[in-house]
Amino acid sequence: MVRLGPGVFKLGKTIQLDGAVSLFGAGMSATRLEWDPRGPDGQPIIDGSPAIKVHNHSRYEAGNFELLNKLPSTGTPDPQKNRLSFPANANRAGTGLLLTGTGFGTRGHTAFWRNVNLRNFHIGMQVGEVGPGVQVANSELKFVNLEASYNDIGVLLRDYNTLNINFDMVSMAYNQTGLLAVEANSVSVYGGSVGYNGIDFSFTPGGAFSVRDVRSEHSGWFVFASGTSAPTPVTIDGCKVAASEPDPDPSHPPLSIRTNGGALLNIRGCLLARPIGVAVPAAGQSLVLVGNSIGGEQPFLPYYAAGMNGLRYVSLGNVRTNQQFEVLGFHPYEVGHVSGGQKVSTLFPIQ
Repeated sequence: MVRLGPGVFKLGKTIQLDGAVSLFGAGMSATRLEWDPRGPDGQPIIDGSPAIKVHNHSRYEAGNFELLNKLPSTGTPDPQKNRLSFPANANRAGTGLLLTGTGFGTRGHTAFWRNVNLRNFHIGMQVGEVGPGVQVANSELKFVNLEASYNDIGVLLRDYNTLNINFDMVSMAYNQTGLLAVEANSVSVYGGSVGYNGIDFSFTPGGAFSVRDVRSEHSGWFVFASGTSAPTPVTIDGCKVAASEPDPDPSHPPLSIRTNGGALLNIRGCLLARPIGVAVPAAGQSLVLVGNSIGGEQPFLPYYAAGMNGLRYVSLGNVRTNQQFEVLGFHPYEVGHVSGGQKVSTLFPIQ
């Protein structure tokens, strides 16, 4: 076990953890690791190397430090790409933590990370790796009190065998995307505060996901869910999504949550300042809304002019509010589908 005391530690080369090695600092506010590799000429080395690489490593613990990127940005802010105009997100360089291995398959599992702050990277933390000659997963991982801010991507999850990833009390702000699951699934988030991100949570593969008891403010979308050839069930439970930002494209409505083809959303007991947006292809999508407070005249809307044909939906016991969560009435009680651009209710709607 490597223990670091209080202070600032400069990293000029990647730290690699393998075997039985664990890394602990004295606390997020006490131990800072600064990633700043330089060549003989004093110029920064931007070659994609991570600050900390966990390689073929299982059954370990790590944490209690801040990891700060000192490499310069590689571009300028792009409001359309970022969705929100935050100058801090200027195409940052480098990766903070990389959990990977050699070859193919699961190369790390059963790890416990706690009290880690990742700042100013292109990717704050990447779990799993997919590329030429490598397709590596990590699974059965738990992260407690993980903070990620001012990154292009706070947390990136790769490979289909990157499974059973649990986040407890997250804090993510000023990222282009807070958490992005590209292939990984069986991901759960429980508790925390997120905000000022382009997208807080993006789940794009087939697989099961859940977000519970999380508060979001001033982000573009709280959750973006999209399936491919397999369904993507997403459970959102007991969350508060306040004051989501307008879409950069004025033709699209401002939304709390957006879905795409194959997404199966179950949203219950949430406070949503804005409605849910449904994008085509809606066939194969389902939306279950039970006991929520949802701002706007409609609980869900088409994201594109092409509409929501094929969507199956359930809307029961949802209160209609304004943006300040003041009650204006109830959304209709309905069970039905969308066909020909119109809702077709299979149960008589209770107004």
